[in-house]
Amino acid sequence: MKFISVLAGLSLALASAGAAAASYSFQAPLAPDLPMLDAQMVSGPSFVDQWDFQAPASAVLVTGGVDTITMPGLNIDNIRIELYTAANQFIAGGAAGEFSQVTDVAVTPGASYYFRVSGDVVGEPNGFYTFMAISAPVPEPGGLALALAGAVVLAGLARRRLT
Repeated sequence: MKFISVLAGLSLALASAGAAAASYSFQAPLAPDLPMLDAQMVSGPSFVDQWDFQAPASAVLVTGGVDTITMPGLNIDNIRIELYTAANQFIAGGAAGEFSQVTDVAVTPGASYYFRVSGDVVGEPNGFYTFMAISAPVPEPGGLALALAGAVVLAGLARRRLT
């Protein structure tokens, strides 16, 4: 009986020493000059935060990034950001390190998503990171074709001047 009590206590201690989790929500920005910026202080040997958002009604590309802020006693190692659907389907992930980012991912208009931010806290007693998310309109095919046509015309004019 004493063994079971010790085992139960040890299991509880290990479970509480695991990843601390927090959840946040934000409205996806509609313009590149209006990013979602926030800073978070985390504790524990490791952490997992979730940043929920709903994509705007128009087609957009989403970018998310995290960066550690090095301050005495507030350090994080191996910070990583990943993008998931609301149904927990992995879409994209950045490399772990001092910063991590997911860049220009097309999302379904009006659908729900979340960024998952994780890392290892090496500061005593906390770590500190910044979170950034931004959306930009998906370029229309006609606009890209027009830009390409303009580049071809400019290249032709430049070539003509050289000869």
